[in-house]
Amino acid sequence: MINPVITIILPLLLGFLSPLLYKHIKIYFKILMISVFTFNILELIIIIPTVSSLPLQIYMGNIPAPFGIMLTFGLTGTIIALMVNFIALCIVFFKLNRNKDCDNEMVFYTVFPILIAALISLANTQDIFNIFVFLEIVTISVYILAGLKKYKKTDLSVIKFITGTSIGALLMLTGIAALYALTGSLNIIHIHSILTGYAYFNTYLFNIAVFIILTGLMVEAYMFPFNIFVTDIYAHTQTINGAIYSGLVQSIVVFVMIKLIKLFIINPMFLNIMIVIGIVTIIFSQFSAFTEKNIRRMLGFSSFAQSGLLITIVALSLKSGVHNELFSLAIMMIIIHAISKFTMFLAADRFIDENGNIINKKKAGQVSFFAFIIATLTLVGIPPFPGFYIKFRIISELLRINYPWMAVIIVISAFLEIIYLLKTARKFFVKNSTDSNEPLISILAAILPLLIIFLFSVNPAYLYRSSSEMDFKEETEISIQEINETSILNEHIEENNIEE
Repeated sequence: MINPVITIILPLLLGFLSPLLYKHIKIYFKILMISVFTFNILELIIIIPTVSSLPLQIYMGNIPAPFGIMLTFGLTGTIIALMVNFIALCIVFFKLNRNKDCDNEMVFYTVFPILIAALISLANTQDIFNIFVFLEIVTISVYILAGLKKYKKTDLSVIKFITGTSIGALLMLTGIAALYALTGSLNIIHIHSILTGYAYFNTYLFNIAVFIILTGLMVEAYMFPFNIFVTDIYAHTQTINGAIYSGLVQSIVVFVMIKLIKLFIINPMFLNIMIVIGIVTIIFSQFSAFTEKNIRRMLGFSSFAQSGLLITIVALSLKSGVHNELFSLAIMMIIIHAISKFTMFLAADRFIDENGNIINKKKAGQVSFFAFIIATLTLVGIPPFPGFYIKFRIISELLRINYPWMAVIIVISAFLEIIYLLKTARKFFVKNSTDSNEPLISILAAILPLLIIFLFSVNPAYLYRSSSEMDFKEETEISIQEINETSILNEHIEENNIEE
């Protein structure tokens, strides 16, 4: 079996080689990029049976945890990495026919693979400081991609985005420093074992440090009130950037937030704060999307609402204090949301201009219109698409653990979402003829995500089995047993016991 770290190394290497190779072998370089992402997808599919029973622990430089950097490819992280590579492959197919969409195409093919490598690392790293480092790489990549094609308000949008994310980075770094001062470790699994294994551990200060880190992540997850810094990055840059931000960046950041909430936050007060922030994000974002005229910004607000929903149901899952499926369903919802929203952005690109307004011209593409409709129905949860199955299971679980008010919020949110999304789709249909002259490559980029949606629609039982096996705590317990066997960790624990 090939080491899954190769799925990080190959895109990273591709990005660094791009300035040297792209100008000389432009066409072959694009084929090489497609080959790399295809290889990553096949590699991750191959290791899924292995990681389903036992997570793969990889120690960088052969230095054991908690002092060495550790990557864990469990079932959850592997499927998320698979999603990232799949969307990346679709984006490359989309870009093959859109060479004029950016002022410097070589820069895109340099930055984009590095962004993908950072996102895969972000999803699978077990080092809290590495989360910060990879997130900074992602953020810098977003800055660069946003400026590749400048519209009237692009510069101002990027400046606002830099301001917001800089605040988030400062908060994260402060929280990480406090966490290290309290625990003496940066390894997530080791910190979790300290949190659950020491009776005299100050969990209140610990939760404050974690909450500061989560507040920094909220900026990248575009949650209220921090989404005021980032809405323009959707509205005044290329539509493909919205697909990258919403389908990839935001989804992975929410995934990391859920991971930290699941493993670290045990104080009910902090869970209540996360619930309030999540609910306010849902309400603010859905009503903002409902009144928004700019299509890209509207889709952005829809994504913000999904972030709030995911954080809320995970916090409610932990607050209930009983074993339930909400966490696993939230992970599957991340995947379905990422694929659906990515498809919607790519489809909408055929219908809107640089200001986010609908283009009144013929032959904009009926395949794109069909893709937008299917992705919309999946996102809001209309049967038989997988979004319905996931939301139905979530609502059932919320009713079972006595949170009917949250079930009502989800239903109202979905109702508002389907109104403004289908209203937008209707405008696409009215203003465009039934003819279609879409290039084959663009059709392929839209059809590939739909195949995944239809696969889950035909076999929802597979979706249920996959989600029910995803649990960070189960993977973490297995990881703790493994790293406990290292002499370095045992010596560190013995020193702590002596001090107590």
